[in-house]
Amino acid sequence: ARLYIDVLKVNNNIQDCLSKEKEMLNIYFSEIRNIYGEKFYGEIINIIVILATSFQKLTISELIQMCNANGNNNLMRFLAYINSINALVDIEKSQEGKKLSISHAYIKKYIIETHTEIIQKEILRWIDEYQNTSFDYSDPKDKYIGLYLVKYVEQYLDNDIKKHLDSRFVRKFLELANDIYKMH
Repeated sequence: ARLYIDVLKVNNNIQDCLSKEKEMLNIYFSEIRNIYGEKFYGEIINIIVILATSFQKLTISELIQMCNANGNNNLMRFLAYINSINALVDIEKSQEGKKLSISHAYIKKYIIETHTEIIQKEILRWIDEYQNTSFDYSDPKDKYIGLYLVKYVEQYLDNDIKKHLDSRFVRKFLELANDIYKMH
């Protein structure tokens, strides 16, 4: 509902917007691009892509850590981005803090369909990042990527997981599973 209201500020034809979700989202993303410019729009899209592909709701600190690897380490700018996309995001209070997710299934589908290349580049970057390091259970980003990297590869890159994750990753996953088992 919030997204419709935001888009209606740009496009006053209500029937047109309600019947054309994809067009509405195109207008919304176009406005964000116009407001922030290409560089900052890219940072916002990265946040949106991480939320759209996430297999669980992410706390703000987890999302910040996932985005910090891309050089987005300015907290105030990050919070401004979240505010700019609040029409796309559902924020839920939990014991761990506020958790974010994409608010509607059709928005999630749209993001995944229109930003496939960015999603794949991000997953390949994660694979590269963890190629020569292990997953640290105490680090929320490491824990999240360690738990879900296989699902990301399978769902967004290729069903042939072995093509992207070799035996070194199997060892790392087993070490992470052992750490999780010890903690519980």
